[in-house]
Amino acid sequence: MGVSFVLLLRVVLVGVFLGAGVAKLVASYSFRRTLGEIIPGHPRATGFLARSVPVTELLIAAALAFSDTSRVGAIVAVAALVAFSAAALRVIREQRPVRCNCFGPAGGDLDRATVARNSCLIAYAIAIAAAPIAGWQDMVRSASTAIVFGAVCALPFLCSQLVSTWTAAGELRMRPR
Repeated sequence: MGVSFVLLLRVVLVGVFLGAGVAKLVASYSFRRTLGEIIPGHPRATGFLARSVPVTELLIAAALAFSDTSRVGAIVAVAALVAFSAAALRVIREQRPVRCNCFGPAGGDLDRATVARNSCLIAYAIAIAAAPIAGWQDMVRSASTAIVFGAVCALPFLCSQLVSTWTAAGELRMRPR
């Protein structure tokens, strides 16, 4: 795997975790309410997670931004994304509609699209953790790199949209006429 590709993956994950962490801090009430719906009846845990998850996401973004700490950041990102996905799968299995608030209050419900997006991001983090560490100066500036960068950035969100559309289409077919 090329150095420039790994750097692009790092840039994507830095953006995702930075955006998610800031959004949760800015809309902390919405995120706290979401946590209360995911783990009802545990206000202490909800309060702790409402404060610690955004800070953890910002720390992951910072670790991924620097070559020397990118591997640790990627490993922690995998753990966080697996935990987020497990929570989403639990909500899906219990068929409870819970607002995501992953990137602020504008998000949709926790659903299969959330898990699909997280799966892509987990794959990115694993690739970063497995790759040799390289600095930003190794990044290749070319048109092909820009195209790959755009595709890599868009893939988790395209997967999410594809699964949402597929789920909605299945729900429409199942409705009685």
